[in-house]
Amino acid sequence: MKFKFDEFAKYIHEKFSSDFTIKEIKELLYLEEDGYNKSIPDSHQKRLLLKRIILKGTKDQEEFIYDKLLFSGVSMWLADNLKGKSTIFKAIGFALTGRDKFTPMVKSWIKQISLQFSVHNAEYTVVLNLAGAQLKAFVYGCSIDNIEGTEELASFKSRDSFTAYMQNLFFEEFGYYPIKRVQATQSSVNLSDADLSWVSYYSSIYHQSKDYGSLEIGNQHSMVFQMLLGLQYTYSIHALDVKARKVERELSLRNEEQKQDATGIDAQQLKTDLEKIEGEIVKLSSSLNKDAISTLEENIRILQNSREVLRRERIQNEEKLYKFRKSAVDLQSQLEDKMDKIRQANKEINKQRKLIIEYQEYIDSGIFFNDLVVTECPHCDHEVDRVKLKIEKESKVCMLCDHQMEEKHGDTMVWEQRKREADEEILNNKNLILKQEELLNELKEAAKFNKDNTNEIQHEIGLIEKEISGLQEEIVPLEDSLSSYIETSSQDYFPKLEGLLRRKVDVESQLEKFERERENLGNSANRIKKQIEVLRLGHNLMLNRRRNAGANILKELEDIMLGQLHALGLPSYTGVEINPDNFVIRYHQGLIVSNFSDISEGEQLRAKLALYLSLIELDLSKGLGRHPRLIILDSPTKEEGDLQFVEGLKNALIHIEKNFADKVQVIVGTANRELRTVINNPEKLEYRGKSEFMF
Repeated sequence: MKFKFDEFAKYIHEKFSSDFTIKEIKELLYLEEDGYNKSIPDSHQKRLLLKRIILKGTKDQEEFIYDKLLFSGVSMWLADNLKGKSTIFKAIGFALTGRDKFTPMVKSWIKQISLQFSVHNAEYTVVLNLAGAQLKAFVYGCSIDNIEGTEELASFKSRDSFTAYMQNLFFEEFGYYPIKRVQATQSSVNLSDADLSWVSYYSSIYHQSKDYGSLEIGNQHSMVFQMLLGLQYTYSIHALDVKARKVERELSLRNEEQKQDATGIDAQQLKTDLEKIEGEIVKLSSSLNKDAISTLEENIRILQNSREVLRRERIQNEEKLYKFRKSAVDLQSQLEDKMDKIRQANKEINKQRKLIIEYQEYIDSGIFFNDLVVTECPHCDHEVDRVKLKIEKESKVCMLCDHQMEEKHGDTMVWEQRKREADEEILNNKNLILKQEELLNELKEAAKFNKDNTNEIQHEIGLIEKEISGLQEEIVPLEDSLSSYIETSSQDYFPKLEGLLRRKVDVESQLEKFERERENLGNSANRIKKQIEVLRLGHNLMLNRRRNAGANILKELEDIMLGQLHALGLPSYTGVEINPDNFVIRYHQGLIVSNFSDISEGEQLRAKLALYLSLIELDLSKGLGRHPRLIILDSPTKEEGDLQFVEGLKNALIHIEKNFADKVQVIVGTANRELRTVINNPEKLEYRGKSEFMF
C-alpha cells in the first residue's frame, strides 16, 4: 500500500501551522527516491551460491593452481592454522566485494582469482588479475568453463569501479540499498553511507574467529539487521533522522558562533572599554568649569535619550512590519486557493452546460427510437444529416429498411434525467462559487486591512527616521559648542576629549551592531529549533508505524529462532526477545534473561548460527527478509576447544546439512580435525594432513 505523504504532512502541519506553511512542511519532510515507499518486507526469494574457485600464482618460486568445486549444504576446508584457509576466504571476499584483505606476503603469491557463483538463475564469474601494479577485473555472465569466447559483462582497471559494480549487482539482486547516516565535523555536516555498503551486508555472510563472541553484524549492526529483515519504513526512518541530525548540527554550530559572536565582536570587552572611556571623560571634565560642562552634557544626554527612545520605537515598528508582510504572503496564498476553486467550479459549469446541449440534441434527433444511432451511411461512409434523422423520427419509419419503428420512451427519460443531474451539478457549483466568492471577499478585505497597516507602519517609520535625524542635527551643534568651550578653557583638553568621544561613538556603534546581530541569530535559531521538532515528530511517527507494521515479522523471527536453538542442541532456552527499537536480542532460560555476551562460549556460536538460519528460514517459509543464504565460518573453534563446544558445533553443522542442504550454503574453515566426521560427501571436504598447505 503506497504511503500517503500528503496526509502525513497535513497531520504534522496541524501541529506547526503557526510556524510553517503546508508547503514548507512538505519540503522539510520530502525524501528523494520515493523514500517513504522504499522499504518493503517481501523477500526476493534469491540465494547466493558459490560454485567454484580457482587461485593461480607463484609460491616459493613454483607456479601453483588451486581449483575447487563448491556445493550447497555444508562444505569444509580442514587444515592446520596458517596453511591457507583464511587466504581462500579472503579471495572469495575480494571477488565478491572488491575489498582486498590480503597480507603483503600473500599478495605477492596470488596472481589471479576466479570465482564462479550464481544468484537465483543467473550465473556469474569474476576474474581478478593481480599480476600487474594495477588491478584488472572482469565479470562474466557464464561459468568458468565458458569464459573463453564469451564477452564480459563488465571490465575494470581500478578497485573502486569494480567495488561499485559488485555493490550495484548485489543491491539489485537482493533489493539492498545504502542507509545514510550523519558524519559530523567541526565545521560542517557531511552525509556518508560508506559503512553501509555491500561490504557491510557481506559481514552477515563472512564470520571470523574474532566475531564469534559477538552477535553484531559489522560496525552498523542495527541498520544491517533492519535491512536483512526488510522492515517497512526503514529507509524513511533513517533518512528523517539524518535530516534532523543535520539541522541539529546546524543549530549547534550557530549557537557556538553566537557564543563567540558571529560578527567578530567581543561584547564584554566593548562594554569594559566603554566604561573606561566614560571614566576618562569624567576625569578630563573635572579640570574645567563643571557647571557649564554639566549643562551642555545634560542637554546632549536628554537629546541622546530621546533619540534612543525613537530608535527603540523604530525597531518595534519594524517587527510589526515584518509580521504584516508575512501575513500578506499567507493571505495571498489563500486568495490564490479560493480563486483556483472558483475557476475549477466555472470549468465544471461549462462542462455540464455542454453536456446538457448534447443531451438535448440526442432527444431532439430522435435517437431514442432505436438502440443504434446511425451517424454514417454503411454503403458510402457519408454522414447522415439531422434532417433525415428528423424525418425518421416524425414518420417512425427506418431510413435504411423502411420498416415501422417502435418508440422507446425509456431512453427519453434517461436523457431527461441526465439533464436534470447536470442542472443540479451546475447549481451546486454556482453555490460553491458564491461561497468561495464570499470567502474571497473576506480575504480581500483582510489583505486590504493588512496593506493599510503596512503602509501606515512604513509611514510611521519614515517619520521616526526624520525625528532621529532632527535630534541628531540638534546634538551635533551642542557637541560642537561643548568642544569649543573646552578648547577655549584648555588647549590640552580638546584633542583628548575629541579622541575619547570618537572612541565612545565607535564602541557604541559596535555594541548596537552586536545587539542587532544577536537578535537576528536568535530569530533564526528559533526557526531551526522548530524545524528540528517537525523532523523529530516525523521520525517518531515513522518509528511507531514500523513498530506496528513489523511486530508480526519480529514475532515470527523470535519463534523461528527459538526452534533453531532447540534444534541446535540448546533445549534450555525458553524464549527469544528482539527489541523493536535497537534490535538487541535477549535470550530467556526460564526466569533468567541474558544478552548474547552473557551466554557461555560453547553456546554463542550456535546461538549466532540460529540467528542466521532463522533469517534464512523466515525468507524460505514466510517470504520475508533478504539474507543471501550463504554463511562462511573461518576458524569457528580454537584448536584446544572444549569437548562440549566441539560437540555442539558438530551437531549444529549436521543439523544444517540434514535440514537445509538444498537451501543454504555453509562453508567452514577449521583446524579441528574432530569436525571431519561432519562431512560424509568427500567432494565437500578439502582435507590436508599435518603441516600440509592448502596450495
